[in-house]
Amino acid sequence: MTTTEETRLEGLTHARLHLTPRAMLILGALREGPMTAAEIADKLGFSDLNAVKPRLHELKAMGIVRVVGKRPNKRSGINNAVYELVERGKAT
Repeated sequence: MTTTEETRLEGLTHARLHLTPRAMLILGALREGPMTAAEIADKLGFSDLNAVKPRLHELKAMGIVRVVGKRPNKRSGINNAVYELVERGKAT
């Protein structure tokens, strides 16, 4: 296993044990329905997508959220992944 793979695994293990306050904010936003990372960032008042995207990837790896499609970003027109909460027992 490479050092990068090890550090990713360590980070994921830590995240599984302790959801960060930011991850909890993201989950709260997603309780309102499916959103893109940009929509979540806007809702939470973050100007930088790096405040949201890494947490979404962690939550996805933990089976808490999943990608359910894509839709165009309102600013750029480029398609973005749409995330939603996974119901208990229905992770894919």
